[in-house]
Amino acid sequence: MNDETARPAGPDWAALPGEAPPRPFPRTAVDRIAALAFYLVGYLYVRLVLDASARWETGVFTLVFATAVLAYLLATGVRPPAFSWFWLAVTACLGLSYLLFPNASLLGFDGLALHAAAMYWALCAGGRSLRGRTSYLLPADLCTAFLLAPFGNFFALIRCLFGGWKLRREGLGRRILAVAAGAAALVLVLLVVGPQLAAADAQFAGLLDRLGRLLRLELRVDWFSLLLAVPVASYLFGHGYGAAHGRHTDHFTPDALAQAGRRCRVVPSVTIYIVLGGVCVVYGVFIGLQAQHLFSAFAGRLTGTAVYSQFAREGFFELCRVAAVNGLLLLAADLLAVRGRADSRALGWWNVALSLLTLLILASAASKMVLYIQAYGLTAKRVLTMAFMAMLAVLFGGTAVWQRRRFDVVRVSVVFAAALFCLLALCNLDGLIAAYNAAHGFG
Repeated sequence: MNDETARPAGPDWAALPGEAPPRPFPRTAVDRIAALAFYLVGYLYVRLVLDASARWETGVFTLVFATAVLAYLLATGVRPPAFSWFWLAVTACLGLSYLLFPNASLLGFDGLALHAAAMYWALCAGGRSLRGRTSYLLPADLCTAFLLAPFGNFFALIRCLFGGWKLRREGLGRRILAVAAGAAALVLVLLVVGPQLAAADAQFAGLLDRLGRLLRLELRVDWFSLLLAVPVASYLFGHGYGAAHGRHTDHFTPDALAQAGRRCRVVPSVTIYIVLGGVCVVYGVFIGLQAQHLFSAFAGRLTGTAVYSQFAREGFFELCRVAAVNGLLLLAADLLAVRGRADSRALGWWNVALSLLTLLILASAASKMVLYIQAYGLTAKRVLTMAFMAMLAVLFGGTAVWQRRRFDVVRVSVVFAAALFCLLALCNLDGLIAAYNAAHGFG
């Protein structure tokens, strides 16, 4: 067994013009043991998550995955940064919710949140996040966590398990290893295909049955799960390997992204001002004309209709979509303007104006939803809608403050969203909705 690395660039390494030197591939005893352990983790993912018949199985897998990643990182000498423990806590809370409550009211979003938190935490624990913390470069970090690191190191598991072994007679050893690997792969494939052919032909089924008795082979073993665990484990181990060794986690760098951002600044500032100013004027006119209707919900009364459902739904989703469009508009303005916010006080003021108008629209929509809940009770979609509007409010409020005081708006918003979702997952949302509706006489 040895630690294999690629040959360094130098006089002995001949490259084609413009070709980069090969990436190092560390392969230590720890990596080999971890590769075997992650195959078991991949098998558990197939059996406990993909084929889950109960929520607790996903919770158990979360504990196994977190333990495997943390043990691997510590064994390779990686010390997780302090901020990564927050994301480990988020992952643990979401996994714990699977053990405690059904949480059908979360409509499956808890599964998406759990996968995102777990993969992002593993990247952060390895110290591979951009800027060394959760930041506005989060989209690039997520791309690395879900795509670049796992698929860039996809064959690391196979290479760690079967590659780099030094035998006394290397030529013979390689041939023996190749034959053994081919035989093992053939057996796995036949164990998957054989039962399918047996189901299609009785004579072939009898032949397999006699062969099974002869070899004392039990064909009812879940060989399909064992085979499917290979690509799953390769993906999971590839991610952990990248976090531990920094391989295929450096495709994005803050400097490169900043340079790309500067190249995007091609829109004249006056064009940005006209767009933002025009949108703000339109919103101002709309709010002025609809003031009584929009904000009557703050006083707890209806206008224009006697039906709560009509009042709450009328324009509600349109207002939410307007808020989402405003977020994209603010992002585009800050990315594309020739003079950025730091160099243009006018752009900062227009950002503040648009953010405050959006907060006003969100407040109106939220007040209408509160009236709707008071009249018809709680449902899962109504709770999640209110939570989503709270996240948008933090984002736009932070954007308004950010124009005058420098801090990472994305970091604050993401941390708030993660904490809020953990709260929803751990508060037994199904029970709270049922309790509220029962207490207020809703069926």
